Amino acid sequence: IFGAVFYFILMLVKQGKSAWMLALHFLLSLCASAMLILAMTYDGAMVSKAFSNELYRFLLIGIVAFAMLNLFVASIRAMTAKKIGFDMVRYILQLLVALLACYVSYAGVVDADMYLVFAVAAAVVSAIQIIIAIIQLDMLAKKKAEEAKEEVLSGFETERYVEAYAYEGGPVEA
Repeated sequence: IFGAVFYFILMLVKQGKSAWMLALHFLLSLCASAMLILAMTYDGAMVSKAFSNELYRFLLIGIVAFAMLNLFVASIRAMTAKKIGFDMVRYILQLLVALLACYVSYAGVVDADMYLVFAVAAAVVSAIQIIIAIIQLDMLAKKKAEEAKEEVLSGFETERYVEAYAYEGGPVEA
């Protein structure tokens, strides 16, 4: 906990206000990965039964490997505010892996209720993360459009002119 708080303080110093969204995305990735790993370890008897099938063993090990890799990448990405598009791809992969974990349960290989609950929770968290990232991308696009508009308009200068009228007064000295 101390390390996480220290890391967040470093994020605040480096990123400023955007550190809150970075921390939110990191916590959501942590939650989704933890749910996937917890699904595998909650009922060991059912998961070990699933390991008897070669295909499902490969799928379950792949799910855990992706969850750990996702945590590693999320911790690295927490220090950079740019490139939300890369994170969007990661969130979509996270959702697909969570749905794959749900499939393993529906295929009847893992017959534990809590496994399915954790897998569905990971999928829901991933969907929430995708929605937040879409909102961020929309706001970023609007901001870039406004900056481009300001840049284009800054090149134009306002022309000033004075309209000439015929002099209708009397004689003018010198």
